[in-house]
Amino acid sequence: MNEVPDFNKYVLEKLEATESNKSLIFLTAWFEKDTVQIINGKKMLRNEPAKTISQLSLAVAQVVENDKDVTIKVLSNQKTEITLTKNDLAKYKFVYIRRSLDNRKKYLVEYTNKIRYFK
Repeated sequence: MNEVPDFNKYVLEKLEATESNKSLIFLTAWFEKDTVQIINGKKMLRNEPAKTISQLSLAVAQVVENDKDVTIKVLSNQKTEITLTKNDLAKYKFVYIRRSLDNRKKYLVEYTNKIRYFK
């Protein structure tokens, strides 16, 4: 398999998120047909079910403007709301959100400037 020399750059280009005011949000593990809303500032970007693809451990990849707060609502039996502030988003290109394996009501948020390989 050919390795991509700069995987960060490759993913940002493919998802059209190279501008400094854009970040990528990935919803990863343990989403099970939950309706997910992603609101960037006042703009609804997503309002549809999300299911993790087990082979990739990925449910959603969403480009957001990082100069506005982002609200993520998971509308399942246990409604959850996660707010990503513009101050945090502006520092990082990638945000990973996953459910905890042992407690599906708990969400883990990771900010980073390095893309993960989905295998």
